[in-house]
Amino acid sequence: MNTTSSFTFGEKVLLGVASAVVAVSGGMFAYESINSRRTEDPQLVSVAPVLDLEPQINQVFPLEIPLEPSLAAQTPPDLFPEDSYITRCAVGQGGIEIQVKIPFSDYLLVRAQNHNIQRLPELGRFLTPHPLIGHLARELTWDASSPEDRAQRILDYVHNSVIYDNLLESPGHKDYVRHPLETIVEGNGDCEDQALLAAALSRSCGLDVVLVYFYPSQQDSFDAHLGYAVAGSFQGASFRIGGQNYFYAESTGTTFLNAPSRSRIGDISEIFASRMIDVFVPAPPSSP
Repeated sequence: MNTTSSFTFGEKVLLGVASAVVAVSGGMFAYESINSRRTEDPQLVSVAPVLDLEPQINQVFPLEIPLEPSLAAQTPPDLFPEDSYITRCAVGQGGIEIQVKIPFSDYLLVRAQNHNIQRLPELGRFLTPHPLIGHLARELTWDASSPEDRAQRILDYVHNSVIYDNLLESPGHKDYVRHPLETIVEGNGDCEDQALLAAALSRSCGLDVVLVYFYPSQQDSFDAHLGYAVAGSFQGASFRIGGQNYFYAESTGTTFLNAPSRSRIGDISEIFASRMIDVFVPAPPSSP
């Protein structure tokens, strides 16, 4: 029998939309490089005891994350009663059902943000802390036995709750980066949406994470990819920055929720294992 844990957010939260201003050598990153047109199957993973990604690192950039909301104060549209919620269910460790009730006004405020970016360091503004993200992360990991256990539970949640929608990355499709709250509500997203959700949840429970951008392949200039990596003691694909080992985590791969991806932290697709990468390092996470 499942146990249900629920939490509700009644306050109205204005979320940050300030652009992260970071000097990037080598020119501007066009967002089209993320808005990729991939035909590969991201579930094809090769598990290696040790796979050193350091030779593939092109550059390491700081990722500025605004800690304070910067969206101009505004009254949410008076379309729904004060107690109007969007309810989503997540399954935690041991089959525990977590019921998430999101005020509709919070969702509308997030939707009202500017979702377009011109440079990859601007992704940091989508990691601005939000109470819901922190509560969900704690509900998912409250009895985890180690940081590595917490990290894997976050990845499992993303695989079990969010569908990878490659139609969002098709040519001519107008796409934008979702805030993690939107991805939770809408239940689908492309590579950057899922990586940002996993990274935001991971940071909220005290894990050290970085974003990883894979350059396009020589065969297809549109097959760039965004993932994330977690500091810890895992096995598989990793690199070392600032004396810390980071292990790659693939947040995409679930195309149907009745057949979620089972990838583990350290797994990486063969099609990405030899790609050149840029690494984006956020400020240190807050304590859980």
